[in-house]
Amino acid sequence: MLIALVVQGIRCWRGHIDIMAFGGWAIGIIAVFFAPNIVQELRAGAAGVI
Repeated sequence: MLIALVVQGIRCWRGHIDIMAFGGWAIGIIAVFFAPNIVQELRAGAAGVI
């Protein structure tokens, strides 16, 4: 995933994509990377709630 972000950064630096598209890629990659941790925290928090 880090490689994908680097590739998109190079594309942004060279002018192939704009900064908004790069930001969208970055948010998407980070969300996919951290999604399992977020889901695990939500499940752990909801386990004690009846």
